[in-house]
Amino acid sequence: MKAKKTFEQKLAKFDSKMESSKQQSIIKFFQKKTSSEKQVSGTGEERGRTSPTASVSGELLVRTEEEINPTASNLQHGLKRSCNVDMDYAETSKKRKGGFIRQYDNNYLELGFTIAPSSENLPLPMCLVCAKILSNDAMKPSKLIRHFHSRHSNLVGKPLAYFKRLLSETENERTEMLKMTTTDKALIKSSYLIALQISKTKKPYAIVEDLVKPCMIAAGTEVLGPGAANKLQAMPLSNDTVKRRIMDMAVDVEQQVIEQVKKSKYFAIQLDESTDLSNCAILNCFVRYENEGSIIEEFLCCLQLPGRTTSSEIFRSLNNYVQEQGLD
Repeated sequence: MKAKKTFEQKLAKFDSKMESSKQQSIIKFFQKKTSSEKQVSGTGEERGRTSPTASVSGELLVRTEEEINPTASNLQHGLKRSCNVDMDYAETSKKRKGGFIRQYDNNYLELGFTIAPSSENLPLPMCLVCAKILSNDAMKPSKLIRHFHSRHSNLVGKPLAYFKRLLSETENERTEMLKMTTTDKALIKSSYLIALQISKTKKPYAIVEDLVKPCMIAAGTEVLGPGAANKLQAMPLSNDTVKRRIMDMAVDVEQQVIEQVKKSKYFAIQLDESTDLSNCAILNCFVRYENEGSIIEEFLCCLQLPGRTTSSEIFRSLNNYVQEQGLD
């Protein structure tokens, strides 16, 4: 076995010597050939130009060198591959770093920080003193301490009870702001019902705030107590609010009628020209259509006409409305 191994080692050394001698002889041959071709092609040409034979021979030389010594090319490919692997690892590490979400710790309250409101999915630290909200990456003690020492150096060393008091005050302010900015759904619905009665009786909008609301508050205080009166006081019934409620209901009713007309196969339109209180020409449109086997007649719209109420102007106004609503 030892003799076989020594014979194989000697054979490998002999092969390597033969390959190296072949490589050296081939390289010397191409070097001589390229030098001779350069000398021949250099006569009669300008400096800086090379003959096509020289370029071809140079390419052959490079190719043969790569074929003869493939370890160098393999080394270059290996380096490129390792560089690509490093770049891919850097990108994945950046992605992992960017996708990491830091969580809030209750001990951060000692540093003067709490979790920002409405940031449950991505917790954000909020300073209790200046109410500044930092990024999620700053959710670490070193950055929180740096913010507090740089911005509120006079409060450094305060006990935990001080920050708990600030936290309770912040939560109370938040609840008060929510009460001021949000209105109970029952109060909003009541304002719509009152606006509907005002529109049916054709009373001015200001009568609600001047007469109806004070009567409601007085009756609520007498019958239901001061708590009900305070709730009625928060009901939005100003002049502009009542006008806006009536406009919203009018648009909603019109859209309901249009949807029913679109579902019907046939419909008929009846027109009536009239004038309003300001002596302006208006066009009242009534529609008759079929709905679930019965004939229904509804008021469709009221269009304002120009000064000259000719048949062409009436047709133009009605045609524009029909095209806008898609009733073709």
